[in-house]
Amino acid sequence: VMPALGTMFGTEYGGITQRYIDFLVERARGGVGLIITGNCCVDWPRGKVGGNPFRLDEEKFISGFNELAESVKFHGATIAVQLQFSGRLTSLSATEGLHPVAPSETPPSPGGERPHTLSPEEIHEIIRKFAKAALLAKHAGIDAVELHGAHGYLIGQFLSPFTNKRTDAYGGSREARARFGVELVMAVRAAVGSGYPIIYRMSADERIEGGLELNESQWFASRLEEAGVDAFHVTSGIYESRRWMFPGVGMEHGCNVSLAGGIKEAVSVPVIAVGKINDPLMAEEILQQGQADMVAMGRALIADPELPNKAKEGRMDEIRPCIFCNECIGRLYENWRVRCSVNPYVSEEGKPKAPPPEKKKRVLIIGGGPAGLMAANVAASRGHEVVLCEKNPDLGGRLHPASQPAFKTDIKPFINYLVRLTVKTGVTVEAKTCVTDEWLKGRRFDAIIVATGALAASPKFVNNSGRELFSPEEVLMDQLAMGERVAVIGAGRVGCEVAEFLAEQGKKVTIAEMLGEVAPDLHILGRERIIQRFEELGVRVWTGFKVSKFTPQGLLLEDKTSKEHLIEVDSVVFAGGYIPDAKSVRMVQGIAPEVYAVGDCKEPRKILDAVAEGSYIGSML
Repeated sequence: VMPALGTMFGTEYGGITQRYIDFLVERARGGVGLIITGNCCVDWPRGKVGGNPFRLDEEKFISGFNELAESVKFHGATIAVQLQFSGRLTSLSATEGLHPVAPSETPPSPGGERPHTLSPEEIHEIIRKFAKAALLAKHAGIDAVELHGAHGYLIGQFLSPFTNKRTDAYGGSREARARFGVELVMAVRAAVGSGYPIIYRMSADERIEGGLELNESQWFASRLEEAGVDAFHVTSGIYESRRWMFPGVGMEHGCNVSLAGGIKEAVSVPVIAVGKINDPLMAEEILQQGQADMVAMGRALIADPELPNKAKEGRMDEIRPCIFCNECIGRLYENWRVRCSVNPYVSEEGKPKAPPPEKKKRVLIIGGGPAGLMAANVAASRGHEVVLCEKNPDLGGRLHPASQPAFKTDIKPFINYLVRLTVKTGVTVEAKTCVTDEWLKGRRFDAIIVATGALAASPKFVNNSGRELFSPEEVLMDQLAMGERVAVIGAGRVGCEVAEFLAEQGKKVTIAEMLGEVAPDLHILGRERIIQRFEELGVRVWTGFKVSKFTPQGLLLEDKTSKEHLIEVDSVVFAGGYIPDAKSVRMVQGIAPEVYAVGDCKEPRKILDAVAEGSYIGSML
């Protein structure tokens, strides 16, 4: 199952686009059995969220969904549409000035507006809109509907004691809180008739004090089944606990599976499990153990649309693994369309592939990090003769230190995948090889791609402590004998990960940052996670402070008024950022007709950028 995913592929007014059709068709071709569309608003604009959702509240939108349905079903998949009403989880900008509505005037989500309490008449009107949307979906050729009762949207808001404070027939007891959902399901069933599948998505545990828990969700599920639900899609969390909605770095694989098993005990209809699952063998184990009847993979299918076919054909080592970095989701919070750190072709599925090369070229890749490996593999797959030189014994570049903390081990399978590709595509790898002027003598190349990575920036403060500064790579890779009191200078992504790594070892960690916030280069989900971890681990955070000196007494920090503060430390890690490796690029200028710089040697950024650039340059040769 491919669950509903935000993409930013809809039109401004909720229409289906060719980009979205291409995106889903690629997954249908890849062997997905059931595809559930991104959330579809049943009451535009009052019930919509941000992020360019779709809509199915008027007949004029049937044609777009019909084209989507026919395209997906042509390639063998079944398609469902997710019907949704935001409730309190919206803003005036999303609703075009209409006031958000909810079961009760509960505190709004961060940045949201305090909602208006729905009257019984307004509740009945929303139920009618859900029923109408379901009927429109059926007329469009959609195979099923999914009612989005999870993650704190309107249906879930009625069920949850955290958001439903009503004292009338729609609030208070669990029977009353279930009434909206039950009436809604019954209305949808009456609209679409018997035999048309209704899926209900639920957060079986909202992972927040005062919210829904499994035992109550089991009771609700049994009532909803009686009302007409044909399958349950079990997730967890609401926006106040949203790390559970998008389980990423440091979270357990299959973290919601036990909840799916709990709901399965309470109902007789099929149950779908979801939540940080990217391994077909794990999915099979979930099914064999009877914890679910279907398994949904979202980000894993963004990373590799062909995952189902590869698993079916026994090509497990060819699956491009999701690393659960959540860049795909973080981009949506910036109102950017979805992309993927490991799959550079996401959102470009409909674009024609680069034409075959006019001639076979001899290509040199300098550097075996993600950018170099992608460039090498793509160029070799196009028939070029590729030589990749890496100064270290192993390929992977800075992905190796990045994957060392226990909370970042999901990167390791991606390194292994890239290395396996070099074998499959026939890249000649020369490890422990530094490309110098001397090495280049007598060798001819048609194109040279420099992917040497970035260089560590130099500290701009005085170090007269008599102790050396450690680099993040040394700390992560070499397991150095650090003192008990450690300061990390620089609270960007790398510095924060080093601080968390050391704090998990029991070190007393202080992190200092000149800017006013930690992890400004991380997306919002990443920042929230690292701030929470710092609180849990007792990491002291000094933002808005500049390091002036590292002395025998400790680290001197200077605030905006130039007042100095002494931090007593045993060891210091300098994570002050990186600079492009312009020297390596200059060295090869004029050596070959084509010279390119890709990845961090061009500009230090993220895995996503390195992979995308390497792939693009490799495809252009």
